[in-house]
Amino acid sequence: MKFRDLLSVWPLVAALFFERDAFAAPPLEAPVLYVEKVFLENGLRVLLETDRSTPNVAVRVRYDVGYQSDPPGKQELAHLVEHLMFRGSQHVKDGEHWERLTRLGATAMNATTRRTSTTYQETVPARALETALWLESERMGFLAAGLTEANFLVERQILENEEAQQTSLRPFGALGTEIDRALHGTRGSARQIQFEDVSAFVRDWYRPNNATITLVGNFDRDEAKSWIEKYFGPIVPGTLPEPLHHHDYWDTRGPIRLEAGVPIACAFLAWPLNSDSPEDEADEYLTRSALRAFFSKQLRDGRAPVSYLNVVGGASELFLIATGTEGATADELAQFLQGAVKRFQVTSEDFHAARRSTLTGFLSSLETIEERSDSYSAWRYNGHASGIVQATSDSINASSAARMNAWFDFVRQRPPVIVYVTPKAGAPIAGRRVDAAAAQ
Repeated sequence: MKFRDLLSVWPLVAALFFERDAFAAPPLEAPVLYVEKVFLENGLRVLLETDRSTPNVAVRVRYDVGYQSDPPGKQELAHLVEHLMFRGSQHVKDGEHWERLTRLGATAMNATTRRTSTTYQETVPARALETALWLESERMGFLAAGLTEANFLVERQILENEEAQQTSLRPFGALGTEIDRALHGTRGSARQIQFEDVSAFVRDWYRPNNATITLVGNFDRDEAKSWIEKYFGPIVPGTLPEPLHHHDYWDTRGPIRLEAGVPIACAFLAWPLNSDSPEDEADEYLTRSALRAFFSKQLRDGRAPVSYLNVVGGASELFLIATGTEGATADELAQFLQGAVKRFQVTSEDFHAARRSTLTGFLSSLETIEERSDSYSAWRYNGHASGIVQATSDSINASSAARMNAWFDFVRQRPPVIVYVTPKAGAPIAGRRVDAAAAQ
């Protein structure tokens, strides 16, 4: 079954996922997208799904390293390396990566650095796949030889400019910096990165045994595997560094108080997360969904001094946000959030609603070859090479209200980082800390 057919049979698929007596349709097995998993001798992981309905191939190369691995005091090193990956290697000139792929019709060329991963991506016509793989292997195996200090200085300045814009020109721009410091420790700045740091970072982390290649689209599997073996197989693996510990959670300095040139008050609660398995992630995503539904009920109730509530954050943080009604104070909003955290309990009805929402979103997220390639890279540990959709849905279905409550109990038993944002005429729109002494 092709993915484009899945949504048309969703009501039948749902009969398997949810209570059978709630649907008139007979049960149907979850669709299987055949994802082949291959391991090279040097440790490189490869995931392959052929889709003949498209003329293109979505290429993803994910490295299991992100800004969590920035050395102490050298914020943005992982991000800086991402930028430099487009500036040439031993056999590819500066700018040639973009120029070659663009000439061949590639689209969606980009890269993303997250806390624990950095992913390089492009969508290419089938005829350009070999070139794309060769260029990616150049970046993996021969980047250091092409690095120049001139390019390093240019890209470092770009990151410094981005850093300044994010923290001083955006509403609540200072907020992210303060929360990140509270959750993960002081990270320093891009200015402190030296050229030698980049070479060491690439040598330590950009190894085949720390990477996953994912191809989804119109290609011949045997041909693709031969190209991957040809270009990536000779790259030597390495011993990966031990995880750094300077990002450990700490909450010893009390709440964070900001004043900002905004019209209404806000409050935030934040916790670090550590979901290490598909089961943990399923409980986390389901609980987030149930929390959002709980907050929606609180807003409809109309008795709380809030105009906006949300649950946000990535795989390594949980943020609860409350924006006030006119006249509400940041302290009132923080008290409301803390009370909501204490009151929140997942019922069986909440679990089933969250499961429906999560599975619907899960299937929708697999609609394009780009989305599937992204998802497979992130789910590489799910184990079932030929049943990755089933494996993920099984993790969701195996959860329960009890498991969701246990997951959230673990979160709320730790004190959150609390941020109070008070409106202040004349204050920077990005916000400024008013208890500066406590931040030292």
